[in-house]
Amino acid sequence: MSTQSTPLSAAKQALLAQRLQGRAKRSRPTIPRRPPGTAIPLSFSQQRLWFLYQFEPDNPFYNVPFALHLQGKLDVAALTQTLQTLVQRHEILRTTFANTDAEGGGQPQQIIHPEAEIVLRQIDLSVLGDRLWAEVEQLAHAEAQQIFDLRQGP
Repeated sequence: MSTQSTPLSAAKQALLAQRLQGRAKRSRPTIPRRPPGTAIPLSFSQQRLWFLYQFEPDNPFYNVPFALHLQGKLDVAALTQTLQTLVQRHEILRTTFANTDAEGGGQPQQIIHPEAEIVLRQIDLSVLGDRLWAEVEQLAHAEAQQIFDLRQGP
């Protein structure tokens, strides 16, 4: 009986690496989901936002506006579905803050909503001609000034 091993071919080495990588992915720990209705205290950053929000609740200071100019035909349904998937995957995008009763010790808590629907507003500006970019800038500015409401969410 020989104790020497035969070297693996390049194809077998690639297959072994792929299988080992797949095994490593399966064994990674995951963050468990919280049960619905669980009181969750604010993080330090969230506490800072909440504190400042108490002084000026109707402000757009926390908005991070940006513009994106796309050329070509936009698949609105695909964009909407993509954004909806992101919101469903990331709890923070469905989270609002609220002062609680005795359960939270009277401290602000995170309220994670089970669902949040993404609705994209569409405005047809094709008839504006030369006034198009002026209207785009005005709409973008108005959108950036929307109130950032920590109690209600978007």
